[in-house]
Amino acid sequence: MSTILDLRQLKEIFGSDTVTLNGLLAEVADDADHLVLQIEGACAREAWSEACVALHELIGMCAAAGCVELAELGTTVQAAAAEGRDADISPSLALLVAAGQRLHTHIGGLSLETA
Repeated sequence: MSTILDLRQLKEIFGSDTVTLNGLLAEVADDADHLVLQIEGACAREAWSEACVALHELIGMCAAAGCVELAELGTTVQAAAAEGRDADISPSLALLVAAGQRLHTHIGGLSLETA
């Protein structure tokens, strides 16, 4: 698994403005939490199309914000959901939830000086 955040990408965008960066990442993390809840509910109902729509939104948002791990895990879950592979979804979804929690722990303590 890759790192949680692509610090080099974020430094290119934000320079040393960690206040704005942390604000953006807080919004992304909150939006990701909401999307993951939608994804979990859709997967529990085996509503694969609904899950894929929410996953597509999650992947795009996270990739654009440098949240690499969430984007990659979202892609894994999306592939399983698109094929209705329920056995593959549960463990990947658990990893997705854990990655969202790790993102929250990184917000506020970021330094782009070493990126």
